[in-house]
Amino acid sequence: MGKKSVRRTRSLSQSSNPVYIAEMLEPRLLLAAQVVISEFMAKNKATLKDDIGLYSDWIELHNSGDVTADLTGWSLTDTQSNPMEWTFPAGATLAPNAYMVVWASGLDHKTLGQPFHTNFKMGDEGEYLGLVKPDGTVMQEYAPTFPPQSSDISYGLSNDSLI
Repeated sequence: MGKKSVRRTRSLSQSSNPVYIAEMLEPRLLLAAQVVISEFMAKNKATLKDDIGLYSDWIELHNSGDVTADLTGWSLTDTQSNPMEWTFPAGATLAPNAYMVVWASGLDHKTLGQPFHTNFKMGDEGEYLGLVKPDGTVMQEYAPTFPPQSSDISYGLSNDSLI
């Protein structure tokens, strides 16, 4: 929790000797959503089928924060020069300590309540991958490219990196 904070205020009295009163302040915690690309698979040949029965590549997002992340307007991209290549729709959220798989299938599905599919596929030879906030801030990127990928082996952050 941290140390207790004390605010000292001077009492307005007619006395020439000021009186100080200590007030205990409640601890303040910074609550924030912290969304990262926790894992991805750019060469999914037989590991995980998407909602339409295909072995599409996938990107897993993790919210390691304490509050729900509003993903409205956030983007995923495989092209550094096009940071808003695929954008989450209005109302897309990710709960605290939750994960979300976004399929990198090229199908461009953005319907709330159904699995999301980007409008791009990932290149298993290695390419740029980025997560971008609506204001254009790059939250995470694999740049200039992630390394060449092997079939059915995911790539990503260790659990220690997610904290």
